[in-house]
Amino acid sequence: MNPSFYYVVTWREATAIHRQLIEIGASYRIQPQEDGSLAFVFPDMPVRLYGQIREIFGEDGRENDANGRRFRLVSDWEAKWIRVENVVSVTK
Repeated sequence: MNPSFYYVVTWREATAIHRQLIEIGASYRIQPQEDGSLAFVFPDMPVRLYGQIREIFGEDGRENDANGRRFRLVSDWEAKWIRVENVVSVTK
C-alpha cells in the first residue's frame, strides 16, 4: 500500500472507527504512534470513498509524505508542508 493520507485517533475512538471503515469497505493500515495514539493510514482512493472516510473522522486527512521530500512545519497558528529544497536551517 502506498500511503497517501492519515488520521490520528485515541485508542478509545479506534474501535468504533474501525467498525465503520469495515462497513464501507475502506482499505487502510493502523500504525501505533509514539504518543500512544493510533494512526489510520490510507492509500489513494476514489473521491466518493474519501468523502465517506472524511465523514467518519469529521475532518480532512493529514497528508502523508511517503517519499520524505517534505517536512511539516508547525507553529502555534498554522501547519504547512514545505519542500526539502526550501529548508535553509532548522532550530529547536
